[in-house]
Amino acid sequence: MVDPKGGQEFGAGRAMFHAFADNARDGLTLVDTYVKTLDARKLDLGRAGIRTATPSVETPLDVLVIDELSAMTAYGDKDIIRAFEPLISTALTQFRSVGGRVVGATQEPTKDVIPMRGLFPTKIALRLDQASYVDMCLGEGARDMGAFADKIPAYLPGVAYVKQDGRREPLRSRAPYNTDADIAELVEFCTTRTPP
Repeated sequence: MVDPKGGQEFGAGRAMFHAFADNARDGLTLVDTYVKTLDARKLDLGRAGIRTATPSVETPLDVLVIDELSAMTAYGDKDIIRAFEPLISTALTQFRSVGGRVVGATQEPTKDVIPMRGLFPTKIALRLDQASYVDMCLGEGARDMGAFADKIPAYLPGVAYVKQDGRREPLRSRAPYNTDADIAELVEFCTTRTPP
């Protein structure tokens, strides 16, 4: 988990994550470790003739979550941005078959801010300020196909449009609101139980 805003968003769940970075520099180190780990797995599985890994203890599903992705791609220190972009592009293009997944969140989906945005196979647009942002976020023609993320009213938080690779039409969805108490309950559940 990379939360470059000092852990303000995901810090409450820190105990659930295998690794947690609360600033961009530590986030770069975490992403580098993630890529090296999955690169090694990719080589091991390839040499063993395994084309697609099944999640297991040996090959777990490794999910990298990056909140405020733009802090790593546009608004951070230049040396971090230069090192981060090839790492995240590698993670997005080479690790699906070996159990790697990347979740990135941003408030500004423009190409100059998130240059690798087209590499994300699933895209979700919550309420957006401008009609042009819909296609920037979900892909060319998404708004014409009914993804009116710029028309979501403020009184409907959590409503979003989802676009998946391989599916032409965007889907309208709604995420539930989670209170701090819900998060604390989830953390306790995930960190105090012994796995079977």
